[in-house]
Amino acid sequence: MTEIIKVKDMEANFDHYMDRCEGGETFFIEHEDGRLVAMVPADEYGNAINDLNVDLSIYNNHNDAS
Repeated sequence: MTEIIKVKDMEANFDHYMDRCEGGETFFIEHEDGRLVAMVPADEYGNAINDLNVDLSIYNNHNDAS
């Protein structure tokens, strides 16, 4: 089961949750308005994107000045 943490707890204990995520754990981070965002290890993120068959190149391949 994925753990749900409040955004304030995430901010207060960032290194703790980052270490756990890097160790393979996934979290939902709940914002004050109730929105949830996922914090997942990079390899699981890549697998999820591949499973969804989503092309993210439009966000990375462009000629906009930075």
